[in-house]
Amino acid sequence: PHPEVAEDEIVTPDAAAPNAGDESAELMLLRAAKHVHAARAQRALYQRVVRKAINSAKNNLPHKDSTYTFVVDYGQNMSLPSFNKEQPGVVYYYSPLSVYNLGVVNHAHVYDGDLTNPREHMHAHVYHEGTAKKGMNNVCSLIMKTLLQLNLLRAGNAAEELNIVFDNCTGQNKNNTVLRLVPFLIEMGFFLKVN
Repeated sequence: PHPEVAEDEIVTPDAAAPNAGDESAELMLLRAAKHVHAARAQRALYQRVVRKAINSAKNNLPHKDSTYTFVVDYGQNMSLPSFNKEQPGVVYYYSPLSVYNLGVVNHAHVYDGDLTNPREHMHAHVYHEGTAKKGMNNVCSLIMKTLLQLNLLRAGNAAEELNIVFDNCTGQNKNNTVLRLVPFLIEMGFFLKVN
């Protein structure tokens, strides 16, 4: 275990000071240790909420006592040749249409009623740039679409807990629009707790 180092406790060494290189290396190692510690804590939290969702499915808990865990992420953009009438001449094939895909993975999906082995199941939402852009509004809309398709949005019958795991992309995932989805789901009475 490495000591916790607050940002305000880290002093940048004076380049002219003796052993400045040693101090810089030590500070770099302390920052790296802090990052590794945070990453391990995040991984442990992720594993805990996945286990909780799997246990809910294995024990066939009623909706009001269940925990659900989803991982949400965009895949790599794909390109599709565009055959629009507006593209005359040689540039016809030079303007491909971008195709986006958002994956929403349910970590405790029950296949064929087999409660002993809940597994991952990905709900893939694929659309092109002519339908919508790739961003925060689409992330919220597609999460809501997935929750509706799975019949998890039941007014007056709130589930215990919903966990949604994102990567660190601020443009699409960790922003005010997506964060506002959390209190919305609670205030609408769909979930008692949303993380």
